[in-house]
Amino acid sequence: SAQSLGGTEGPFAAMLVMAAIYWQGLSWNGNRRQRVTLAVAVGLAALARPELILLLPLVLLDRLLITAVRSRFERCFPLSLVRALGEAAGAALLALPYVLYNLRAGGPWWQRPELAIRSLTPLAWTKAIVVALWANNPVLLVMAGLGLVVLTLAAGRDRTEHPTFLPALVPAALLLLPGFLWPGASAAHAAAYLTPIICASGAAGLF
Repeated sequence: SAQSLGGTEGPFAAMLVMAAIYWQGLSWNGNRRQRVTLAVAVGLAALARPELILLLPLVLLDRLLITAVRSRFERCFPLSLVRALGEAAGAALLALPYVLYNLRAGGPWWQRPELAIRSLTPLAWTKAIVVALWANNPVLLVMAGLGLVVLTLAAGRDRTEHPTFLPALVPAALLLLPGFLWPGASAAHAAAYLTPIICASGAAGLF
């Protein structure tokens, strides 16, 4: 869990989020080993940071969106949905011992992000991350917006070999949802694992 990583959960979570995005795209037409690797990356990311449990539904949503788009070009609906459910179930299975331990200990089934020192509105989470990213590199943040458009359009093309909308879904969800799901949560560590996604999106925006 996040506490056991001694404050290094930000970079560790960043690596796992990027790995999940990479393997999500690669496993569209990939083999079983690639899909298992995806499930492991998603499950470990969820254990690294509480709010990254959102990766599980995002993986399913991404597969649904890609399937809806690709069904115009190829017959892939039943098989891709079965694979998506298997990948999400594998990630959930990896996190299951942690959930069972929490329930047996009498605590909440899932750890919540750290609370802020003072009471915050749900959108304060979003504001804190945007301010932190803007302070580090405003140009990169602007280019990331363009990059997200490029990556989203590329994922919807029939000639894209490894399609995924996760580069857009992950930052959008992690910017907007945690403040509503965990009111009063602190976004102090969130910028650490969103920065690599912003950098990758910014690079896509340059090209």
